[in-house]
Amino acid sequence: MLSIGQCYIDFVDKILKEGKETYKDSDHHLKESLGNYYYIDDPLDLKFRAKYQHMTPELMLEEIKSGKFDIPSCPIKGDALYEYVKSFEIRDDQGFVYTYPNRILEHFGVDQFETMKQRILTATGSNRAVAVTIDP
Repeated sequence: MLSIGQCYIDFVDKILKEGKETYKDSDHHLKESLGNYYYIDDPLDLKFRAKYQHMTPELMLEEIKSGKFDIPSCPIKGDALYEYVKSFEIRDDQGFVYTYPNRILEHFGVDQFETMKQRILTATGSNRAVAVTIDP
């Protein structure tokens, strides 16, 4: 099972080992790795679904704020991560610079989270969902 944290660590490791160097000067090196695909089947590294059973948005936000989901190699942790995730849960909260939550929650008048949730609950043959954050 692959979590977001493990995926991040694996992908950075892959870039460092196999990435193509696209820019280099005395102080900077830039590597890229194109065409990568990862299947994240356990985003929060919970190992099984039962742990989600009694989770409420408020409990999740408190656990995020406490640092439970901090990833050692990720620069956004604790309070900053809490503010970002809270902006998904509380639509009027504009405390974070990114507008992804607004675009996911109201893309052309469609709440994509609710739509994905309903499709996952009703489509017994699939647990796949996609959200769009850009207007083509």
